[in-house]
Amino acid sequence: MSPSLTNAFKNLDTKKACPLCGGEGVPLVDAVVVAGQPLCRRCATKVSMEPSRLADLTQEQLEEHLAYRKQNMQKLQGFADTYECPLFGEDFELASLLIDEAAGTFMISGIPNPPVFSLEQITEVTYQEDDRVIRRVWKGGREEGSSVMNDLVEYDKDYDAIDYTLNFFLRLDIGKKWRKKLPHDLTLKIKLKDDPYWNEYVVRTDAPTYHNQQAERYVNDYNRATGGFLEAVDTLESYLNA
Repeated sequence: MSPSLTNAFKNLDTKKACPLCGGEGVPLVDAVVVAGQPLCRRCATKVSMEPSRLADLTQEQLEEHLAYRKQNMQKLQGFADTYECPLFGEDFELASLLIDEAAGTFMISGIPNPPVFSLEQITEVTYQEDDRVIRRVWKGGREEGSSVMNDLVEYDKDYDAIDYTLNFFLRLDIGKKWRKKLPHDLTLKIKLKDDPYWNEYVVRTDAPTYHNQQAERYVNDYNRATGGFLEAVDTLESYLNA
């Protein structure tokens, strides 16, 4: 590598002192900025709130938030899950919905010190694929949408084919218009009340990737990936209507 390129990469990696811990390790690129100051990666994991709230946070409010997060750690240590739902399905599990029924609390695992919420805080739960709402529930109500996969099935029901299943997979393999509509993001949104830092807690992951001429594999991966999200919505709905 040339000296000029080496110096350029060194400049990108230049770090300065963290305003919280005083240690080095603040990246110049993609740093979490709170109260106008970039945090080191370690301290950034201590912050848990909606990103839109970070920009206007004062140093005093940040210190209050960190005290709140210490209290959350105590809740986490006493958390005894009685229900677990992997959100990304088999082979996709990176996080889970955990519920402590005795305490009436829940959390989404998969990150350090995840926030613990009361089940009574939930006002609405939505599962969507990209911007397309697949299922939304609230107290006393439910909205059902249609996924692209459901559209494919409905389309093939009207198609005159001897083998329906084979036709379904062939339709996905050769139908470019359908492949363009396949979702990119799978998202679970949990709306909350009476929380100082979260109005809506969002869990998002990439949808399965379609591999050329492997429609059956995609359908199986899709069903596994979405199954956990749909189960989570139905489970939280039961507490909404309890």
